[in-house]
Amino acid sequence: MRNLSSWQDGVRSLIWEEQHRQAGRLLLVDDVEAYIDKILINADFLCLHTSDKCLGFVAYYCRDTSTPDAFITLFILAPEIRGSGLAASLLTGVTMQSRQHNCSRLTLWVNKNNAGALRFYQRQGFRFCESKEPMLLMELPLCFEKDSTLPFSKLMES
Repeated sequence: MRNLSSWQDGVRSLIWEEQHRQAGRLLLVDDVEAYIDKILINADFLCLHTSDKCLGFVAYYCRDTSTPDAFITLFILAPEIRGSGLAASLLTGVTMQSRQHNCSRLTLWVNKNNAGALRFYQRQGFRFCESKEPMLLMELPLCFEKDSTLPFSKLMES
């Protein structure tokens, strides 16, 4: 039996629900439990939950002083709250935390077949950097330099 807090149990449950919904294609790792344990121990989290259920979370890394990048390792919303605008709120929280830790960009890998996620990240100002089948690396600059390619609307929101 694991000694976890309720938010951690909720995160674990939501990951497994989404892994099943996506027929095992959410996490392309050999040992899903080991991956979940790793992020619960090492990642920072922003969570949305009711008193009895985790509705969504972002697991991310922004405290590694050896890199200027923050990295979203996992971002899941329960189906019943998708399209509510809460994903953008969670992403804003991660962006703010990353800036506070002096990160210059926020990166993530997304499955190229996840059209909804791709649209969401592009609307939020992410751009494509790299492809490694079936995944795409995307980035969001957090420091606005003279040659920034962020859309004007995103620059105005900062």
